[in-house]
Amino acid sequence: MVPAVDKRRVNTLVRLYDNVFGGDHSANSRALLAALSQKPSSTIGVIAAVEGISVAARRVAFRPDTDFASLWERPG
Repeated sequence: MVPAVDKRRVNTLVRLYDNVFGGDHSANSRALLAALSQKPSSTIGVIAAVEGISVAARRVAFRPDTDFASLWERPG
């Protein structure tokens, strides 16, 4: 598991979405980077990799005043 907390890794996460789901998910990259720039950030991207190849990705959003988190396949 690799945290996607910088531009390079967020772009890796979004490229995975592009390849798996088709289309252009660059807007999701901008949205995730904007969420990550908030301090403290309540959002993190996570990439699962096998032998250096990204195979899965998720975005986790922690909501204030709750014990729950939201898991997303694609940001946005």
